Amino acid sequence: MKVYDQGILIQSNIYFHTSSEQAKKLFFHLLCTGHYWCDSTYTVSRARYDSFLLLYVIAGKGYVRQNGRETELAQGTMMLLDCYQSHSYGTREGWEIVWAHFDGTQARSYYDIIARTSAPAVIIDQNIFSPHHRLQRIYDLFHESSAVSEPLVNKYLVSLLTDFLVTS
Repeated sequence: MKVYDQGILIQSNIYFHTSSEQAKKLFFHLLCTGHYWCDSTYTVSRARYDSFLLLYVIAGKGYVRQNGRETELAQGTMMLLDCYQSHSYGTREGWEIVWAHFDGTQARSYYDIIARTSAPAVIIDQNIFSPHHRLQRIYDLFHESSAVSEPLVNKYLVSLLTDFLVTS
């Protein structure tokens, strides 16, 4: 689905997903995912968006603000953000990002363990079996098909969260 918002360029896409009751009880489940190309005017500022956000910077750079702290997000960086809290993020020069908002019965527990040293949690992508490829795969499931496997989305989300656990 095309996006028509300030700072988001025309080639960008977003997909929303209404998870099954089984997925909500059993899995990490997706709310929405997107692949954005943004100009320097792109910014998001929310008091709350009931989910957690995984965001990977493919090109360019940006920032995230939460709890009075600003963290730079450079190319090759992945962030995990608690969107239940007030937050903002964006870019001052433009960037290309792939992202996913998700939740689940264990999402808060995972986040709390991952972010115990810093919030937002940030990792740097440094190999071919990268977090970026798993996040891109989630987006591709929605971009390339109308029937999405919720267990497969869960598998990729668990792998991504595990990447944060083993690199912290």
